[in-house]
Amino acid sequence: MAGRGEAMEDGDLSAFWKRAKETKPPICAKVPFSFPPMFGDTREDPHHWLRDERRENPEVLAHLEAENAYTDALLPCGEGTESTAADGPTTEGEEGEGLSMRVLLEREMKARVKQEDRSVPLRKGNFWYYTREEEGKQYPIHCRRAAAGSASAAAAAAATNRATASTGKAAATDTAVDGPECKSRDFFTESMDERVTEEVVLDENREAEGRSFFHVDSVAVSPNHEYVAYSLDVRGDERYVIHVRPVSCSHCIASPSAAEPAEGGVAAAAAAAAAAAAPAAASRSAGANVGVAAETAAAAVEYVAADADADGDADLAAESLPVVMAEAAATTLDTDVITAEFGTSGEVCWADDNQTLFYVAQDEKDRACRVMRHVIGAPVSQDVCVFFEEDEAFDVGINRTSSDRFVIVTCGSAVTSFLLAIDVGRPFDPPRQLVPRVHNVEVYGDHSASHFFLLRRSAELWNSELLALPVSSSDHTHGAGEHGQPSVVLPHDPNVKLQSVTAFKRHVAVFERVKGLQRIRCIPLRSNGSPASEDAKLVEFNEAAFEISPLRSQFESPLLRFSFSSLVTPTTVMERDMDTDRQAARKVDWVGPSFDPSLYSSRRLFATAADGTQVPISLVHRTATPSDPPPAAASNGPPWPMLLYAYGAYEVPTRLSFSSDRLSLLDRGVAVAIAHVRGGGDWDYQWYLDGKLLRKRNTVSDVIACAEHLIKEGLTTPDRLALEGRSAGGIPVGAAVNERPDLFRSAVAGVPFVDVLSTMLDASLHLTITEWEEWGNPKEEQYYRYIKSYSPVDNVKRQAYPNVLATASLHDQRVNYWEPAKWVARLRDANSSEDSVVLLRCEMDAGHFSKTGRFDRLADVALRYAFILYTLGMQ
Repeated sequence: MAGRGEAMEDGDLSAFWKRAKETKPPICAKVPFSFPPMFGDTREDPHHWLRDERRENPEVLAHLEAENAYTDALLPCGEGTESTAADGPTTEGEEGEGLSMRVLLEREMKARVKQEDRSVPLRKGNFWYYTREEEGKQYPIHCRRAAAGSASAAAAAAATNRATASTGKAAATDTAVDGPECKSRDFFTESMDERVTEEVVLDENREAEGRSFFHVDSVAVSPNHEYVAYSLDVRGDERYVIHVRPVSCSHCIASPSAAEPAEGGVAAAAAAAAAAAAPAAASRSAGANVGVAAETAAAAVEYVAADADADGDADLAAESLPVVMAEAAATTLDTDVITAEFGTSGEVCWADDNQTLFYVAQDEKDRACRVMRHVIGAPVSQDVCVFFEEDEAFDVGINRTSSDRFVIVTCGSAVTSFLLAIDVGRPFDPPRQLVPRVHNVEVYGDHSASHFFLLRRSAELWNSELLALPVSSSDHTHGAGEHGQPSVVLPHDPNVKLQSVTAFKRHVAVFERVKGLQRIRCIPLRSNGSPASEDAKLVEFNEAAFEISPLRSQFESPLLRFSFSSLVTPTTVMERDMDTDRQAARKVDWVGPSFDPSLYSSRRLFATAADGTQVPISLVHRTATPSDPPPAAASNGPPWPMLLYAYGAYEVPTRLSFSSDRLSLLDRGVAVAIAHVRGGGDWDYQWYLDGKLLRKRNTVSDVIACAEHLIKEGLTTPDRLALEGRSAGGIPVGAAVNERPDLFRSAVAGVPFVDVLSTMLDASLHLTITEWEEWGNPKEEQYYRYIKSYSPVDNVKRQAYPNVLATASLHDQRVNYWEPAKWVARLRDANSSEDSVVLLRCEMDAGHFSKTGRFDRLADVALRYAFILYTLGMQ
């Protein structure tokens, strides 16, 4: 490995290497600690003291701050520290003199962000909903406009829907577009009328004021369009609090302290104020809660139903609670707050009565395990558990179906899942189980008018089959009623992986993957709702490396909305008419005034793994011209300085979408390669199985094989190759630099999962039990020894390591900050090279996904890119 001493004389050291030579890293104290012996093996961990689950130990915090100071000293984030005018591209009209590399990168990436932008509007009922961004603001503003011809709908909605609220049927504003007149609408040419006054549903920027961290997960508008519910995380620990407010009060801001209300919280205050203003209404509301409270005693059982009087109580609640909320909004607080002892998962779904919400509460290990039902205005202590999953290997999630008729409860582990359905028109009925719970069988799905469409995967049907289950056949006990088993729409194909299904009123769209490349299958539905699979149409794409993703579409329309992107094509929102095959680009992401896609080229390569498996590599680079300024001009041909990215876990495919941030590397002559290693979802299901449990080492060997292939083909060299991975991608990064440090000049590990054995042995930690089916349970000897063979922390040894940058977040509950902190300390102790540095940067006010603002997040990207450019000699 070529180090800085071999590449240049001391007198020619770059500013980065000069700082590295002059600045001493923090010394991490060693405190003797031994894990209990297992299977005759004893492990020492002198850095175990860094673990502080409360995140308040002053010695730990001081060490993390010292690490940050060291990293910032080598990679300054201020102005006036160095001259970078010749480092590469700068923002047009902006000088690079006196800016640090991090600042320069951040500024040029920010210049590619469209300051004032808007999503493609989506019609729901009599409104068009969209988000937009304003200049200089970090977060989206959720807005809507009334549909053309129904501008009075917003004003009339309250009176119309209160008059019909007790019927238990969908709000009139939604049903207005569901009737026969839909057939006469030209959905393809229909668009939002810009002349209609805009309403702000939720301004995230106002909510974020005064908060060091801010993230909104779900934003759900009630069926009558009068209320908005949104989930908020203000620490980064993914423990969400749900706020509810009238859309008409979107200008109001929940106080920061509302995230941890006292018993009853804002809801209790609102109910008290309403009782004073309208005693009769409050009395009737209290009566409605008697039946709800009676159910609480049964909250621990798997299915919980309302008592015998639930229907009557629900009718009372439907009649009175909108009045309670209206009085509360007019006289006191306009926000209802739903919290839980250990937070909620962030998911929230409305019932059609516009007063009942479903959400998922977490346990002390942050496992989403309880589906709760909340009535607006009622104390949270009276919320009812309608489903509880006691198996700690399982998580629970909820979502409304595309038809908006059901809330789907998905309960799943790494290898098993099953579904339950809650009729949103009858929110007090117990959930119905759609399919039986069978170990090693996974089921996911959606609902159309008369059928549930389910993807089912098993050991024999590893790429999944598509099933149609008539709604009348679903039974909450056995999964199929008197009409028999579900029918097969698309049988299992060993060469075609079924990834997802989206249902429409008259179509079903299935997203598939064939030999690693995606496509869409559009299946029409007959008049009785059954699928006409023989008339299906395939939608395929021609680029070498691309990404397509389903987007929320209008259920009533034949328009399938999806995003298309590639390594050289900016993200484009597409709509395809599944009846006529007409297709249109509704929006193309703006990436700057001077972007020219013809200057970039992508291709697909294959590396041969140690066992002969062909591992795909997606490569993108700039196709420079002689007129390009250096260093881009030097990239007319390889070997290039190169960044190799890998992940390979949880069956998650590595996205091949466009990145405007990546241009800051490409325009400096750095090529980017993505290794589609086993363990991910980049090929078929077997690809995932071959990179988990006792085959996890394939993920590591695939990364090494890809690096060797790129070098062998002359596309890069070891002293010009950087490796990057994030989260579970930290395993192949950490293991690869342990096993083949000679292949890489540097490595970047973002919030890396590197202390695999210790974490998997500690069942008290978040995710440990749920992930035994992914990594194995090391309480069994075969898994203990196998995990220890690749766990990065356990295999650090005395040798010359490449440059390493690890990032962490203090409030990360997925990969605790102490894992990268311990890994960095061990690497520094073991590194025999004088020509490499090991850095740690811990974000002190964020979680697993770092900062969330569209500009704030760029600081993390700039840090990583600056490190890569410096260590590859690109200054």
